[in-house]
Amino acid sequence: MVGPMGPLGPPGLDAPDSAYLLTNLRSGLLQFGDQDNVVQVFEQRVGAPVDGVLVVRAHFSGSVTKRAGATRCLVRVQVRQDQEAVPLFAQNVGVLEGPAAERLQLSVSGTLAGTVALAGGTSTLLRFELQRADPDCAPTGAGGAEQIAQIFGQLDVQLFQTPLPTL
Repeated sequence: MVGPMGPLGPPGLDAPDSAYLLTNLRSGLLQFGDQDNVVQVFEQRVGAPVDGVLVVRAHFSGSVTKRAGATRCLVRVQVRQDQEAVPLFAQNVGVLEGPAAERLQLSVSGTLAGTVALAGGTSTLLRFELQRADPDCAPTGAGGAEQIAQIFGQLDVQLFQTPLPTL
């Protein structure tokens, strides 16, 4: 909030406070046995006391492992809103081209962002999820607990009432 400038200055802008939420860091595993299924790492319900726009940021870090006998393994990190089929935002991370003969583990990290408009008094459910984005991550028909990825995720959500004007 901008206040008055000195004892005789003009009054400042009446800017509303922005509400925010920061979730705990959570870990998710993606394994051969998960196949093409979406693995939910966590979900978080977020409400809006007033009309506004949620700015949602998903921070993630971890590792993706390419198996021996394959040259690539990509994992999709995504955030979905409620039961929507299409994610709010998503990114594929992992090994794009590696040596086929050996297993390779790669560190990955990033921040994804998007917005959700909410009416006052309503809420939405945000789901942080992982999914195998490349069939080469696991051999055909493979099952079991062989690890494809371990990703740590955290949501940072802020509610804003006043949009910035675009020029």
